[in-house]
Amino acid sequence: MPYMNVGTLSRSELQLLNQLHCRRKRRHRTIFTDEQLEALEHLFQET
Repeated sequence: MPYMNVGTLSRSELQLLNQLHCRRKRRHRTIFTDEQLEALEHLFQET
């Protein structure tokens, strides 16, 4: 996001900007199947 002078924004605009910034930080999570989890657990036990 380019530099912004937040001093000129209204309170609602600041809240919206903050919400958008927080949303961008969210990570996508990997979803493992039960079989994949079992295989990973087995590998971890071996190391």
